[in-house]
Amino acid sequence: MKMSERMRIIRISVIAATAAFAVLCAATQAQEKNVLSAAAWTFSGDGGKTFAASLATKAATATPAVAKATFSVEDLSACGGVWLQPSAGLSASKVTLNGKEVAAPLPGMSYPAIPLDPQKYLVKGTNVLEVQGSYAGDGQPVQVTKVAPKLLTCPDDALCIQSGPSLGAIGPDWFSVVCRTNIPATVTVTAKPTDPSGAETTATSPRGFYHRLKVPLAAGTKVFSYTVTSQAGAAKKTEGPFSVISPWGAKGFRFAATGDSRGPAERWIAVSEAIRKHQPSLVLFTGDPVGNGPTDQEWDQSFFGPGKPLLASAGLYPATGNHEGAAAVVDEMTFTAGADGKASDGKGRNWFQNVGDVLLIGIDCTHGWAADGPELKWLEGVLKDSKAKYIFLTSHYPGWTSGYRAKRLEPAMAISRQSILPLLAKYKATAMIVGHEHNYERNEIPAGTCGSTNSIVAITSAGAGAPLRGRGRDAEKYNPHSKAFFPGLHYVIFDVTPESCTLKAYSMPDNKIIDEATFKPRQ
Repeated sequence: MKMSERMRIIRISVIAATAAFAVLCAATQAQEKNVLSAAAWTFSGDGGKTFAASLATKAATATPAVAKATFSVEDLSACGGVWLQPSAGLSASKVTLNGKEVAAPLPGMSYPAIPLDPQKYLVKGTNVLEVQGSYAGDGQPVQVTKVAPKLLTCPDDALCIQSGPSLGAIGPDWFSVVCRTNIPATVTVTAKPTDPSGAETTATSPRGFYHRLKVPLAAGTKVFSYTVTSQAGAAKKTEGPFSVISPWGAKGFRFAATGDSRGPAERWIAVSEAIRKHQPSLVLFTGDPVGNGPTDQEWDQSFFGPGKPLLASAGLYPATGNHEGAAAVVDEMTFTAGADGKASDGKGRNWFQNVGDVLLIGIDCTHGWAADGPELKWLEGVLKDSKAKYIFLTSHYPGWTSGYRAKRLEPAMAISRQSILPLLAKYKATAMIVGHEHNYERNEIPAGTCGSTNSIVAITSAGAGAPLRGRGRDAEKYNPHSKAFFPGLHYVIFDVTPESCTLKAYSMPDNKIIDEATFKPRQ
């Protein structure tokens, strides 16, 4: 297949994915109603002590103002979803609805329109919205058209799964699913073992926007399918079935490694779809799924939407990158094994899980990890008693690189080089898998490097969509350990058996093998 034909198919795929997302949004927008369109507005220039029908100002700079809207809602059943769309003319510092301060579903996140729970904020009959802030004065009286926000409502039947579903950690007798609904709803996941066949199991989340479910599953299940049903009022929507190959059902399993998908959606679509065709059970994701973690809409447009077919069929095992950082959505839309390895609540940026013959570890190296600090002590505790045949740790930051960062060792990269890699080498870990440097590289770091007692392999896989980077100048001088390097879109597939673990790295869009390696079980 010629390059032009491959890119045409990729473009068709991204157009289809974008169109599907647009249809999802349009289905909601088509039923939206601005309940403030007929509201009675009054304004205050004295902090809300007195209100008048208009607010005169001659100031050409920002002027403190309070805008208050009184409106009526006669049919609460028509308000399954509510969104507050801020005004461009009034910079809000505080918004209250019927005396309750309006808060976004997740702290610190930026929303183009803030989703609200109508059961919490609206009442039948008279409602009052009050916005405190600053009017960008132009020397003219404040006008409603310049400061009025919108309060959009839609009925229950506009319900949809906005983000996901996405698989999280998978255990020997359970699996996890996360998703987000566009309006407050409950979500039920129904699982069906297909190899061998077995009885259905279910789990249901409480009503809300974000849904995190740990679903029981018969031990020994090799393959299962699941459906996700959201319900709000009388409205009910089902997605699936999605098929999953369990990492626990056979003597070995397959997992993938990729990361840094932030960038044009068509790149992540192409890479994630190529990975999906290999049917991995798990995906180690090395961080940076989006460009700006606190920007809410990026997660649907750049990550969960384009990558949905893969994310719904393979467990997502993430490391935290610098672009998502502390964004609250990470903790709601991933389900990890946690620092105790038991997936007690599915949260935890530092996690580990024993999966068959493999110990998988993920860490957040964006903060902490001081010498002799609690993070390193936790990691050593996980490593020292492990009897696993293979150990893989995923983080975002490489300790060694031939990319442009080779000359300037960032603090988190220094931690990887001087602390994480030597500790992994001490306990004969198989490999560390990282992102951050947008290329593929396999480094073989010999014993004695930074005080390490054994050799260790370090793999960079950060070619899922972010701007690509070639070798830096004098790369060999700064990184003498490189054994393979590729500066393009790619992904990595690992096949684990009790006897060996093989690595194959594939380039995109031609899916050619660019690197191979075989790892023996730990002694």
